[in-house]
Amino acid sequence: MTASVLDLTVGALVISALFSFLTFGIVLCAAWRYYSVYTNDRLVFKLIVTVVLLLCIANTASDGYWCYNWTVTNYAIPAALYLMPVPLLVDTFCVGTCALVVQTFFAWRIWKISQECNWLLPVWVTTLSFTQYGVILWVISYWARHKLLADIGGVLPIGYIWLSTSLVADLSITCGIVYYLGIKQRNSIAPGARMTFMQIITRTIQANVFSLVSQVLTFALFQVPNIGLYFFLIDFTVCKTYAFSAIVSLNTRKSAKALFNASDLQSPGPTSVNISMGTLSVSGRNTNARDVVEGNDIRESNSWVDDAERQIQTKR
Repeated sequence: MTASVLDLTVGALVISALFSFLTFGIVLCAAWRYYSVYTNDRLVFKLIVTVVLLLCIANTASDGYWCYNWTVTNYAIPAALYLMPVPLLVDTFCVGTCALVVQTFFAWRIWKISQECNWLLPVWVTTLSFTQYGVILWVISYWARHKLLADIGGVLPIGYIWLSTSLVADLSITCGIVYYLGIKQRNSIAPGARMTFMQIITRTIQANVFSLVSQVLTFALFQVPNIGLYFFLIDFTVCKTYAFSAIVSLNTRKSAKALFNASDLQSPGPTSVNISMGTLSVSGRNTNARDVVEGNDIRESNSWVDDAERQIQTKR
């Protein structure tokens, strides 16, 4: 076996596995912060974080096992490189399941921040998510019936449905969040809190853009000829990218208090500020930055969902 073939197979797998371990460490840091800060968070949010974290653990373990199997267990045995690896099936299942959980979570979130008025976009995103998951299950069953790694391309062109539906779903989520949090709410926020509000929104949008970018890169690498297994350089990180986007999105709720700046929050008189991700209500007297930071004038919930529901009921 030539050096170029080893570089496109074993070399690509080793580098991809290193990226998998790196991104898993980042997810662990985000999850540790969530469990440390939000000890009394809603059970459903804890379940979401736990599920995506377990999927990341299984995904990273399968990547590491595959790398160990090729570089240690079957070292200098070229025949092993031609067999369909079982970790590939595990990796694909974890990626698809994590994408399904995270995309449906963001679809529900868009429905909430739209004040439960826009149900078309969440239904559209959920439909796309379940479509890609159905294709992924078919892809796994196809690969399980074939014993050679050369048959990996046999899932095309149906496999493009998996990539395209995930890409469109992530793009729809990003557009929905940008519209409802970045455009529609911009003019309704008082100037004193606008900077803080935009920082929160920016962090939320960035969290979702991570998964969108990973899907774009995955689709692009599918089109590159003679790339070997370097395709897995992105594929091995997709599961962690989805998990990171969901966990960071939940972790941004804490930053609302930490991002306040004293120069931005001085109020000469009665003030009322409503933020969809966390409601601030200050009224009836002069308010300084210390009162707001310490929470003396904030009627805030442990979850931004509680705030959104309260705001919806008030408007109704």
